Parts: sequence; structure tokens; C-alpha cells
Amino acid sequence: MQIGSYRVERDVTPGRNKVVGTLTNVSRVRIHATRVSFRLFDAKGHAIGRAVDEVHDLGPGQTWKFHARARGNVSRARLLRVETE
Repeated sequence: MQIGSYRVERDVTPGRNKVVGTLTNVSRVRIHATRVSFRLFDAKGHAIGRAVDEVHDLGPGQTWKFHARARGNVSRARLLRVETE
């Protein structure tokens, strides 16, 4: 798996942000399930939670655009892990 760039996308409604980006299956096999997890931080750098999204049945060479819901006043996110099954 190869993660592309990602960013926090802020919503006009407070607390309804998301981490958006791309993940590409660079292997030669179909992946049954993939999950991305992010640690969320506020403007002062304090950890305030996590954001997770998952996709099922990602074929070789396919790119997935993830939208992990990020609750709270999120300023930035850091990738924690990419898990595959």
C-alpha cells in the first residue's frame, strides 16, 4: 500500500472535519480490507482523538480516496497506521 498526501478538511459546521487523501494498492493482489488511522491534534498540538476510514475489495493498481471523520477542533493529523487483510 502506498499512502499519498493527506490533509484536514474543515467543515463549516464546527466539529465536522475530515482527513482526506489517497491510498493506492501497489501490490499485484486484491486486498480484502484496508483501514487507515490518524491521530488528531488541535491548534496547540494536543492530541484530541483519532480518525479512521476503511475500504473493502481494493484491486491491484486501484486508488482509494479516503474521508476519515475527524471530530473536534482539528488542526492537523498524523498517520498512525495502514492495516490490510
